[in-house]
Amino acid sequence: MEKIKSLEIETKMRKQRKYSININKFPLDLYKEQSPQIFNLITAWKNWISKKNSFLPSKWAESITEILKNMNWPGEEKKLTEKENHIFESWKKCLDQLTSLNSIFGRIQRREAVEYLISIAERCFFPEKSKDHLIQVIKLSESREMKFDHTWVVGCHFESLPPSPEPNTLIPLEYRKKHQLPHSNAKWELENSEQFLDNIFHNSPDVVLSYPSQDGDALLEPSPIIKNFPNANGFILPSSKIKDQISNTVN
Repeated sequence: MEKIKSLEIETKMRKQRKYSININKFPLDLYKEQSPQIFNLITAWKNWISKKNSFLPSKWAESITEILKNMNWPGEEKKLTEKENHIFESWKKCLDQLTSLNSIFGRIQRREAVEYLISIAERCFFPEKSKDHLIQVIKLSESREMKFDHTWVVGCHFESLPPSPEPNTLIPLEYRKKHQLPHSNAKWELENSEQFLDNIFHNSPDVVLSYPSQDGDALLEPSPIIKNFPNANGFILPSSKIKDQISNTVN
């Protein structure tokens, strides 16, 4: 019944081309008996939004836990996997750290509580961005605002950079075009990749852009994006694959 009601809401919003709803105008009473999960979720959100006063961080941690519980997260229908359980335990530690701020900040506003929790979670779940690591292996999309002494960007071949768009097919095409949603088209991917590379050159004094010369028997070409950047001291590294080394020796 819960899933059916959720699908009914989603279908109705799509037919009306609605991408958001006013939570205060949501017909809550209609779902109190037929869909208690939706009722509890909307009620929890309304209670959260209505909190205009200042509370201790521990109180905000309790409120956030209650909202997630009404969202059925992490869920009780199935046993958590080892990875999921590790994430959940780490999340609880984040809330504990938020609670520990009681004696430091005293009462704080909702926005402040969320900002502190985001900061705590970033340090907890993304430790690889710490400056303590001498070598970091990250995605291009994770490099924004990061500074490096030396940077090596791999995979700069035509087939990989920029990546192929992955539009959300559940969102109408005209809406994606109008609002230039992320990953919606090739133009967005191109501009986004250029911005990331510009950021890397701005935040690193030494940058190497590289691409594989071949994939199996297919020869690969560099991405046209990297042709816009200075080409100095270009060099070719031998393949680390035994098969390629033997092939190159024979040829």
